[in-house]
Amino acid sequence: MATQQEVADHLDVSDRTVRELIEKSILPDAGRGMLDLDACRVAYLRHLREIAAGRGGAAEQESLSTERARLAAEQREHYALRNAAARRELLPRTAVTLAVTGTFQRVRDKLMLLPDRMAGPLARLADPAVVRQRLADAIGGALAELAETAVIAAAEREAPDV
Repeated sequence: MATQQEVADHLDVSDRTVRELIEKSILPDAGRGMLDLDACRVAYLRHLREIAAGRGGAAEQESLSTERARLAAEQREHYALRNAAARRELLPRTAVTLAVTGTFQRVRDKLMLLPDRMAGPLARLADPAVVRQRLADAIGGALAELAETAVIAAAEREAPDV
């Protein structure tokens, strides 16, 4: 007669696994410290053979089906991403980051030039409505010029060929 720990050592599994196998009635339960080592080994080997043959219990079959479905989904995603990259529908993160960073730098530079460009002409004006309109026109012009920036084209130029 053997303890759960002795059965676990004999089957090269954990004590917890032995407990779970007993709870699932895969291993015969003979009471505390009263497990038959030979009977447990035979029961465990039969259980493993059933799983290997695809005839395991419902839980094992469901687990195997779930794993196969997960693998199939991962493979579909892998090929979808690979195909999208080949069609140049995806861009590498570094290329996009460089393009967006460059664009934000252009926006910053444009806006930082406005005070120098507008200070002189606006200083001579007394009417706030005219000052407001001139500022709006200058900002609108800067934004229109920035709108022509081709961020995606810049990212595509940075992207390596697939």
